[in-house]
Amino acid sequence: MVIVANGTEGGGRGVGSPGPGSDLRHMRLLAGLAPQDLGEVARFLNIRHYRPGGFIFDVGERADKIYFLDRGIVKVTIVSPDGRERILDVIDAGDTFGESFLGEERGRTSAAQSLTATVVRTMPAAAFISLMQTLPKLCVAFVRRLSDLQRRALLRLDAQMQADRGVRLLAVLVDLAERCGRRVGEGYLLPVELTQGELGRMVGLNRSSVSVLLNRKRRAGIVGGRGGTIVINPTLAREELRKAGLLFS
Repeated sequence: MVIVANGTEGGGRGVGSPGPGSDLRHMRLLAGLAPQDLGEVARFLNIRHYRPGGFIFDVGERADKIYFLDRGIVKVTIVSPDGRERILDVIDAGDTFGESFLGEERGRTSAAQSLTATVVRTMPAAAFISLMQTLPKLCVAFVRRLSDLQRRALLRLDAQMQADRGVRLLAVLVDLAERCGRRVGEGYLLPVELTQGELGRMVGLNRSSVSVLLNRKRRAGIVGGRGGTIVINPTLAREELRKAGLLFS
């Protein structure tokens, strides 16, 4: 059951209530807004809670909202023609997702599923477009967000065209570490919810192949961690990617 701002009920998979008008600065898209502008944004936000494994949206659903991830981790996926899940992206707390409402295609072409207990703030697409017209800083921030998404997509595409499976995996690890990881010394600790199986679904490998490749990177000092944890040394990882011809910024 979903409880929306006006108190009506719908047939979704989360539970929510109207979003509070405070503490939105941890949302990267909103970080540059003045307090009065944040208050205006908050008027249009609802909060929804999802359990691990809950679908925030699914393929084919109408793309009529933008999503702000308050807490948790979300994966964006598609299903291949042979029925296997492919992970297109992983969203960390403070990020925005669901931007496809701007396109001519009004149906979702991917699914968003929570990997952890998740809190999401949603806003109707029409309200967000209206706010961009009245809040120039929000509009500029959103354009920068789309530009960053395109840059990352091109880097991932370049990496996935590499024949070397280790390079493909390493490129994904660096991207995930610097966006979702927690700084520990000179490295980044990946969230434990990003299992070897999940990593495999991001690079088209099975779990055992990912395990073999991670062990090779451990021996090279690029990857650390124990007991299922993964720590990435970004300096060494980027150097290896540069040797492979990948220009990660």
